[in-house]
Amino acid sequence: MGASQSSEEVATPMPTRTTILFFSAIDIPAELIEIILDMAQYWPSVRSERFLDVAVKSARREGSPYPTAEWCYLVSPRTESCDQGWAVSLSIVVRRCTYNGSWTWFEATIIRSDDDSTPWWVSGVERSLPVDLYREGLDRSAAERDAALSCEVRLPDLDRSRWHVTSNLTAVKTYKENVVHWTAEDPKDIDNDIPPGHRHARGIYGRDADFVNLMQSGDRVALLVMTKFPMWTNNIRQASITVHYSI
Repeated sequence: MGASQSSEEVATPMPTRTTILFFSAIDIPAELIEIILDMAQYWPSVRSERFLDVAVKSARREGSPYPTAEWCYLVSPRTESCDQGWAVSLSIVVRRCTYNGSWTWFEATIIRSDDDSTPWWVSGVERSLPVDLYREGLDRSAAERDAALSCEVRLPDLDRSRWHVTSNLTAVKTYKENVVHWTAEDPKDIDNDIPPGHRHARGIYGRDADFVNLMQSGDRVALLVMTKFPMWTNNIRQASITVHYSI
């Protein structure tokens, strides 16, 4: 997993279908058409984006895929954010301007549920309201909290459901855009520069392909804004997720 800049235009279902019909009309075999579209990464996509100014502090010391979507090829979370811009711990100060010392970060999870088991916080998110999962969750019953977690798709061999997306640069108060591309064929590569304690606490690392391959039509993707320990603040200006799929 890595961060990179992107300014690509994305295909939508109808232009993609038109392209398939065009190739079919000139007698190109269906198997070859699929190969051509995959090589060109000409996949339809669904995108959800939000612009906001929110500061998430530690509490402790839009759209659906095309109905016939079959395969997910690429998930691209994008964030523009920064932390509080300073640190006092020497172990953190020496990691200033790097990604591996920050305790402000983002995680992604796949939400799979029917109308009767939708997590309690989804309605607030759909109304474009930031939801404080920790504080508002404390007001919910244990059954409601457990039901919400049960809707998150888990990686079987790790029994965990949240993937690390990116961290903020450590102790840097300048907003930075991070764009991450997860593909269905990403290698399993864990960044050894990430301290073990951080790696476990900040979501699943190095298993990006598993996230993409677990997705099904009808799933939701939630981008979670995370922070830990007193005085750490995750300042967010905008965030989006784009999912590319086949039809």
